[in-house]
Amino acid sequence: MPRRRIYDKENSDIDSAGIAGSLYRLCTDSARISIEEYTRIIQHNPNDADAYNNRGVDHLDSNNIDYAIADFEAALRINPNYANARQGLELARQIQGQ
Repeated sequence: MPRRRIYDKENSDIDSAGIAGSLYRLCTDSARISIEEYTRIIQHNPNDADAYNNRGVDHLDSNNIDYAIADFEAALRINPNYANARQGLELARQIQGQ
């Protein structure tokens, strides 16, 4: 499973909603709440590859495979070299093919 990045000091666009999404996910293991938080981040910054990747992981954890694939693909459109998103996409496609 791709690792989730909670804080990326190279990314100046990280805001409190992004941190809140990660904390909700870590503290409550509630993918639904985390997905909502990442959706807010994406609405604010549609070029946030980390938010798409993280939301994809949450969709994958929730067995929402089609949504996970869409989010991993979005992350890769923004950053084609995003290894975690590529791994997540490969895993989601494997699950989908079972």
